[in-house]
Amino acid sequence: MKTLTIQEIAQATGAKILIQDDTIVKNISHVTQDSREAKENSLFVALKGENTDGHRYVTDCMKRGVGACLIEQEMTPENGC
Repeated sequence: MKTLTIQEIAQATGAKILIQDDTIVKNISHVTQDSREAKENSLFVALKGENTDGHRYVTDCMKRGVGACLIEQEMTPENGC
């Protein structure tokens, strides 16, 4: 299995990476699109679906200590971050 950095994932998908601080997370051990499964060292992928928009859960995931969030829209206090 090929290993990719967060930056490579963002470049390949055209998404943006939102991290807790200026530290680059090097050890992502879990990737999920379900915010309920997001945990420390996770990469939360915020997807827009039929019933909800994963971007609504980015703030909660960040509070729970995820390593990073893969997002496709700018996050501001007005739209959830």
